[in-house]
Amino acid sequence: MSPFKRSALSAKLKTDSALSVHRSLADSVMEDNDVEPTHLPTLGTLRQIKYQTKKASFYDPNPTISLWLMAQTPPYNDLIRHISLHPYFVIYYWLSAQELYYKKYIAKHRVIMSLDATGSILKEFGPHRNMKITKHLFLYVCVVQTFDGKSSLPILQMISESQTMDTIAKWLKNWSEKNTPPNELVCDDSSALIGAAVKAFTKHTTTKEYLEESFQLLNIPNCKSPHCYIRLDTNHFSKILNNLGCFKNIDPRVKFFYVTCLKNIKQCQDYEVIKQTVKDMVTLCLSKYIGSVHGNVLRSDEARMRLKNLSVFKKKDSIEKINININNDSSDYKRTSVFQNINTELENEHPEIHINKGDIRVKWLIDHISTENLINELEEENLKNIENFYYMPSLVETLLRYISQVPLWSNCMMNIYDSQIDAPTSSNVENYFKSIKRFLLNLTTKSHRLRIDDFILQHHSFLSGETKLAMSYLQSDPKTKPKSI
Repeated sequence: MSPFKRSALSAKLKTDSALSVHRSLADSVMEDNDVEPTHLPTLGTLRQIKYQTKKASFYDPNPTISLWLMAQTPPYNDLIRHISLHPYFVIYYWLSAQELYYKKYIAKHRVIMSLDATGSILKEFGPHRNMKITKHLFLYVCVVQTFDGKSSLPILQMISESQTMDTIAKWLKNWSEKNTPPNELVCDDSSALIGAAVKAFTKHTTTKEYLEESFQLLNIPNCKSPHCYIRLDTNHFSKILNNLGCFKNIDPRVKFFYVTCLKNIKQCQDYEVIKQTVKDMVTLCLSKYIGSVHGNVLRSDEARMRLKNLSVFKKKDSIEKINININNDSSDYKRTSVFQNINTELENEHPEIHINKGDIRVKWLIDHISTENLINELEEENLKNIENFYYMPSLVETLLRYISQVPLWSNCMMNIYDSQIDAPTSSNVENYFKSIKRFLLNLTTKSHRLRIDDFILQHHSFLSGETKLAMSYLQSDPKTKPKSI
């Protein structure tokens, strides 16, 4: 094959697959019933040319050395901010243009940032091609919403084989040293993501401290907080509610009733209303009997009627289906939820999920549970006929865990943080992952995963183009308000 023809094929194979090029060439040089001509490159030859073209674009055959060389060479020295190999492989990267956009945007607008991670993009690698020492590599991205009608923009990225809270927090802190934290941050229920955001974007060192202060602020009238508002994605939380283990083997009508009550708490902005709703749920689920005795309506029946009168039961559009399918694009990404069942191992690593009797977050709830148990012991001897359809004592432990985290998932903190977003979502970062996998990289199988330096090469061009477009929107329409999530 002549060098000219090889060069032309090489240029075409940079963007097209070997199979599509082979079929296109066959269509152009062959007629019906023709024998395959000898001058038509075979599929194997095209794949070899594509591989050699790709290999020639790398700074070094070893991806580790290639990354180091890229970090010293324009334009990638403006992208790669940090590389470490031991004890875990970690790389921070973002463009100066991304930082500039963020600074201009936050100067005039309220910033809502989404944080998430995904896998299934990168190959494992090591110091030698026969030594694959890394575990799964995950891409972490923070995305901010842009103007109405425009796509979101990624602001900072990290690739890491470590998924711990400290690793994520160090990355976010490294970025926040020179940048103002966002007004709000939305993520899923991952303890690592939430804890890292708290460490990097608030004055607190643990999620438990953040929650304790949140409960204190809820008890102060007209209180405001200048710090970052950490929130859970609405759709992820709805999925969690619909899959609660305490509802296994429970009548679907009972599940629907209590899940809907929890969704009402999610929508509620009044903390006192939330407390009353939770107390009614406890009163109802702990009472074996319901109705009236000697003309007096039982406390459990009063609680049931108040719950039935919640606004969420009156609005058909607000009652979601019990089974919700959420497309979770965070492949292979293992999470420890902030709502995880408590055990010793988790308590040591994630103290925010530990609850004791003196916990300021739920002391009022623990006291109410104790009172209800005592009242039920005294009443049960005289009540044997009217059984409570909603009797479900197993719900109490779940309520304790979830209400101890209520500032994260309900709207009760919206007024304190001056937020206008009543349904926070991280769908923009999930959609961004889909765009990378399906459109930029065309990842369909495990064999399509990229070397890390190859991914950085492609992602750099993608980020640069996105940022230039976002900057043009910012400069042409500086007064446009950001789109509500």
